[in-house]
Amino acid sequence: MAPIRVAFLNLQSGSHGEYGALLAAAVGAQEGVEVLVIAPEKLLKASDRARTSLETVQCRTVPMDGSVVTTAKSLRRVWKMLKAFKPDIIHEPVGSGVSAILPLRPFLPRLAPLVVTEHNPEPHPGVKGRHHGIARSITRKTAALIHVHGPQAHADMVRLGVPADRLALIRHGAFDEYGAEARTYDRTGSRQILIFGTQRPNKGFDMLPEIFDKVRAAHPDATMVITGKRSRKMDGEMAAEMIRALDRLAETPGCNVMDARVEEEEVPRLFGECGVCLLPYRSATQSGVAMIAMATGAPLVATSVGDIPDIVDDGRTGLLAPPDPDALAARVIEVFNDPAKTRARADAALAFTREECAWPVIGAKMAAAYRNLIGAG
Repeated sequence: MAPIRVAFLNLQSGSHGEYGALLAAAVGAQEGVEVLVIAPEKLLKASDRARTSLETVQCRTVPMDGSVVTTAKSLRRVWKMLKAFKPDIIHEPVGSGVSAILPLRPFLPRLAPLVVTEHNPEPHPGVKGRHHGIARSITRKTAALIHVHGPQAHADMVRLGVPADRLALIRHGAFDEYGAEARTYDRTGSRQILIFGTQRPNKGFDMLPEIFDKVRAAHPDATMVITGKRSRKMDGEMAAEMIRALDRLAETPGCNVMDARVEEEEVPRLFGECGVCLLPYRSATQSGVAMIAMATGAPLVATSVGDIPDIVDDGRTGLLAPPDPDALAARVIEVFNDPAKTRARADAALAFTREECAWPVIGAKMAAAYRNLIGAG
């Protein structure tokens, strides 16, 4: 098997940067693959998970503070690093929405075929940023291969004009590093509803007050924890509705609303203690939060939008509902009312993540996609 060299431009911090680090490490663990990761300094400072993952591959860091001057200097350094590494593949795992890389993206194919992981084929409603449309257009023109996580995203990209032979459908990896610790917690009898992740308008926060009221009517001891940093890149009426709902919930007894990034050491406890993880999304492609819930044994209720049904098998690994407060509240109540079936679904979800979404599985599929792209047997 011919060796290949893959350069990961992982130029984002936060959850997508952590995802890119895990994917790069999984690819780097494959036989005959040499990986270089170029990442922001702040990603390694802020994320133990990313830093630990990148210890297994070559990693170079650049400052990315959002300023024009720093970005320009960093992109020049990135270009020099890429030329010195001489990659067979360049992979952007954080998606088109990263504005910092836009000036460089059209020139990357001069060095090697470009692969881009497109987390969201189209911007979510309520998210602002003029660069999103431009970035996705450039990606569709310059990427030799676009990696998506599910069949709905694949269909969306085809609808947007990307030929199917330029698409690779490989699922999101499971965040199984939280699993062992999370399963040490006793969730028996827990009536805590966990809403986890960045707070954005498309995630259905406007429905939560009504959902919580209906669940409390059936289970007065139910509580709700909403944790994650509120997005600053949003506008429009959907954003206003989200803020009004969160303000109301902050004043509601039994509900704890936090606007802050969750520290990594807190994640196992949050998922280990909750009675259900709720994803009331109005729109989505895939969900890293769903993967955490399934890998930690947390019962899962989610909406049947985007590619969530591809990973959540309704009635077997979780419960699905349309984005409707009545339907979602009924499914949460179903979780609380039948502990035996709830445990069986959580066990099946854990088995699914280990068999289908383990990082070694994802890394092997990604490496095979690279080899197919460049014809390296």
